[in-house]
Amino acid sequence: MIRLRPIFDSSVVATVELAVGHAVALHALEVQNPNAADGWLQLFDAAAAADVTLGTTTPKQSYLAPGNGANDKMFGDDPIGFELGLCYAVTTTVTGSTALGTGCPLNLAVSGG
Repeated sequence: MIRLRPIFDSSVVATVELAVGHAVALHALEVQNPNAADGWLQLFDAAAAADVTLGTTTPKQSYLAPGNGANDKMFGDDPIGFELGLCYAVTTTVTGSTALGTGCPLNLAVSGG
């Protein structure tokens, strides 16, 4: 049986945050966007937040967080592997560096390490 570890951040903005500083598998995510404008949850394969420069470092994955809505993904038996670690940020574009007006709540479920 795989044990999932929940990770919660109540206000994700355009500042890179470290979820886990070692190899993990991402099994599920949910991001809520209270802003009228769309946002993007960027996920990075990095061991530290300092290893990522928003707008320059290419995310491993980027997911739409629709304005006044939410996005959830369940990866089931095929989780996404992050070899170095898992960092994240929410921005106004798919690979950008500009923040939305209000931070976005984020839930992740990971395994490993």
